[in-house]
Amino acid sequence: VHKMGNPEEIIKVAKKVSEMLNLPIVHNMDKGTFKNEIALSKYMSPGEFLGCIANAKFVITSSFHATSFSLIYGKPFITMPFVGRASRMINLLKNLDLFDHYVENVDELKDNLDSYNEDYDVVHKRMRKQRKNSEEFLEKAIKLEKVEIDDNFFKTGDKFNCYGCTACANICPQNAITMVEDDEGFIYPQIDDKKCIKCGLCEKKCIYKNKKLIKDYDKKESFAIYSKNDKIRETSSSGGTFTGLYKNIINKGGYVVGVRYDKNMKPIYDIVNTEEKCEAFKGSKYVRADSGDIYHKIKEKLDDKKLVLVTGTPCFIAGLNTYLGKEYKNLYTMDILCHGTPSPKVFERYVSELEEKYESKIIDFKFRDKKNGWQTATITIKFENGKEISNLLVKNGFGNAFSKGLISRPSCYNCEYVGYNVTADLRVADFWATRSKYKDMDDNKGISIVLLNSEKGKELFNEIKDDYIVKEIPYEDALIKNHMIPDPVTDTRQRLFNDIKENKVLSVLAKYNKKNKKKKSKLKKIKKLVPKPIKKAIKKIVK
Repeated sequence: VHKMGNPEEIIKVAKKVSEMLNLPIVHNMDKGTFKNEIALSKYMSPGEFLGCIANAKFVITSSFHATSFSLIYGKPFITMPFVGRASRMINLLKNLDLFDHYVENVDELKDNLDSYNEDYDVVHKRMRKQRKNSEEFLEKAIKLEKVEIDDNFFKTGDKFNCYGCTACANICPQNAITMVEDDEGFIYPQIDDKKCIKCGLCEKKCIYKNKKLIKDYDKKESFAIYSKNDKIRETSSSGGTFTGLYKNIINKGGYVVGVRYDKNMKPIYDIVNTEEKCEAFKGSKYVRADSGDIYHKIKEKLDDKKLVLVTGTPCFIAGLNTYLGKEYKNLYTMDILCHGTPSPKVFERYVSELEEKYESKIIDFKFRDKKNGWQTATITIKFENGKEISNLLVKNGFGNAFSKGLISRPSCYNCEYVGYNVTADLRVADFWATRSKYKDMDDNKGISIVLLNSEKGKELFNEIKDDYIVKEIPYEDALIKNHMIPDPVTDTRQRLFNDIKENKVLSVLAKYNKKNKKKKSKLKKIKKLVPKPIKKAIKKIVK
């Protein structure tokens, strides 16, 4: 047994296989993990590592390399996922037609272990073919020839390459695709092979690596903007741009799509045609929203010649555009520069536990309350019994986990739609450049930045700008202090999700919030030890 990281399921599988084969477990984990064990050093030599695999009767691993050497030595084996990302193993096993060796938990283990034995003459023939493909790839790469890599979710099962936009499920002519929730609370497409006709639309319409969905607009313009109406600005996350846009569309008899909470505080996409109902769309909601059948509803309105303004995350807008498959003159889209979409399952449990703790139903959840100013994001939660709790976003357990990128969808760490990679007619974000180059513009009440990415976007912007204070900003300055690259995925994220499976969300999020505080205090102590001349030199390099 060769284990990477800390997946608990591998221990359960190993125990069961050991019982079935009546063999001791040779492993690289902590001594005492198994009763029937031969515990080796975690720092074994390459020769010892290969020797363990070459002489094993059966191999269980969460390592790509141990999987590879099991194949090379012709061993019966089981491969299990490591830290939620197993794309290399999945891709390898699918290419060799050995995917039944991929086991996620003990319940998936076959009753007959003999079925994991293979005709390795056949397997090695397939491997030689794959090696030839690899050599050809490397030769092209060395010669700087263009090489396309087809690694979407349908090929690899890699969750980091699926945005969960639901375009594939909505576009499938046979309704063969169901979006299934995983244990982290995120949805992924699952194909019913009995219904599937192999038309390939799901892959063709996938928004992953689909550069056609990014707006290519040569007249790049950007504007800092905030509402002249203080009330609108006060109830908005930043400058209140959305309010002007939805009022414009509603006054023309159109419809607006946005995210609101349902009666159980679940964020959902909805389509409405009154200003009063649009109010529920205002304010940031740092949770992945349920899109349901909203794509179909939008298409119905568009085909009925109604004006429609759609707002949402970049991946949601990209999914809509690929689903529609054509330009609609009556469609306007606005995406929001996104920092990641946290797990709806974690948020649902967070809300439920708060309601249990305070013995009352939550009726409002503001992620960006401005009671402490725009620059100091504050979470305010209101309960039916009149109780209200409020603290800074970074000091709130859920808010901290969101801002640190610990509960986002896997694709958020691999996102292609950050920065200037815009999917909509307009992109709206907080104008955080006021923290550096444009400090004179900041009154701490909220300012938006708007990127114009199409003629339709420019047209819509021009129709509302008289109600706003507007200043043109050089395009290259627009997002200089914003979220420009995806957050890095860390093992802390996996530990947090593992903890949540066994414990209360409130206590787990509080624990990880404290860990961050400890790390910061240690960092301050280290900084004090650094001589001033070196600090100055580092600052110059960073600049």
